[in-house]
Amino acid sequence: MCQVGMGVTYTRGSLRQPLREQPTQGKRQELLERYYIPHHQKLTEAVEESLLANGHCLIIDGHSFPALPLPYELEQTSFRPDFCLGTDDFHTPEELVAKVEKILESCGYSTAQDQPFRGTIVPMEHYHKDERVPLLMIEINRWIYLGEGCSVDSERLGMLVEIVGRVGNVLLKN
Repeated sequence: MCQVGMGVTYTRGSLRQPLREQPTQGKRQELLERYYIPHHQKLTEAVEESLLANGHCLIIDGHSFPALPLPYELEQTSFRPDFCLGTDDFHTPEELVAKVEKILESCGYSTAQDQPFRGTIVPMEHYHKDERVPLLMIEINRWIYLGEGCSVDSERLGMLVEIVGRVGNVLLKN
């Protein structure tokens, strides 16, 4: 995302429009210390608490994406699944992906691994070191819950909440 100005400190928006100049090293460090580092410290602490209490910590990284690619997206493919499952070679067990795919596909939704987005979040202290921290990014295509004019369709949103609840229940049993 750094390639398109949407790394840790955004300089461009989703339409590739300028948001601000590249921050100086001092300003960048200030922003990191104010927002990025505290966020990741809290994530790391939550993972550590779960590891102590349960011996493992499943991280589900949730997002949504538009039905049509935006200009910032490196992948401009026409195929946009209903659900994109972002994975990591070390931290995402295939059986975890298979369980989520099975639920979503049984409800009539299409899925794709790492398309149009890939990867997921994991604290650096555990990155490619601790198999007790499995993770999966679940990206939801916005067409599933948006109606005309990008307004939320209550009926579709209700169905989505039910399906995400089913996925959550299966994941909690693991």
